[in-house]
Amino acid sequence: MAVTDLFSKRQKRLRGGGPDVYVYDKLPMPLRIQLLYMLDELLGGENEFYKTHSVCNQIVHYVVKTLRLEYGKYHIATDPENDDYHELILFLKREEDIEKVMDAIELIVSQARDYSGYAEECNDFVYDLNIRFREHGVGFEIINGEVIRIDSRFHHAIVVKPAIQFLNQPGFKGAQQEFILAYEHYRHGRHKEALNEALKSVESTMRAICSARDWPYKSSDNAKRLIVILQNEKLFPAYYQSHLTALVSLMEGIISLRNNESAHGQGPEVREVRDDIVAYALHMTASVVVMLAGLHKDRS
Repeated sequence: MAVTDLFSKRQKRLRGGGPDVYVYDKLPMPLRIQLLYMLDELLGGENEFYKTHSVCNQIVHYVVKTLRLEYGKYHIATDPENDDYHELILFLKREEDIEKVMDAIELIVSQARDYSGYAEECNDFVYDLNIRFREHGVGFEIINGEVIRIDSRFHHAIVVKPAIQFLNQPGFKGAQQEFILAYEHYRHGRHKEALNEALKSVESTMRAICSARDWPYKSSDNAKRLIVILQNEKLFPAYYQSHLTALVSLMEGIISLRNNESAHGQGPEVREVRDDIVAYALHMTASVVVMLAGLHKDRS
């Protein structure tokens, strides 16, 4: 179901009436209704196609069964129709915990992508849903089947998505998983885990570059040591010296964040990692990955 750029939408944009900030803790009812229309088109729940098509049944049954199991419930919603599809619809319509709604969306997308006949339909579903998120100012986007939190639309488009795309190649899968996991932890408020995974993703990116170019390194080398190796191998041209110095300082800053805020013991008092510090670390991590990607590509 394509997104139509209505006259009222265009006029609202001209008046500067779009969302000023993103929200992360609620889904507007119009967005929920749009989601249900889109899901009906993807899985055909309101027509005979769904009732006779085993793939649709399998997708819905898997999603509902998985959510029941993970939440420890017999039902995720009370459904008078007494079938999986309507139970899922009721869940998406009424569930107040936006994290759980995102759980369901991720599961639907991951299952639909596994069936070759649904690849194009699933891509359309994701594309349209991402547009709907933006229209309603909901700060999430689905990338590679994962729900990613967005803090800055500009930074997300210019840095985060290119970083994920660069890591989506042979040899960089580990770094990509760590990068996405960092944002997943961040989305769920697990700040210390987010910092650790962010740093690991940068280290894995540099190790992958070293492996791709047969540059010797030790598996125990940390980010600081790996930067030195990349310097010695002249990944950074001489005229990049000032930029390289900033990169080294940036990496040391992220390592310092990891060491001071997360990796060390907490001591007698529990230390909370500030949300803005975690956002900064993730944004800078993505920027470093994009920079390394550019240098790696240029060297090729």
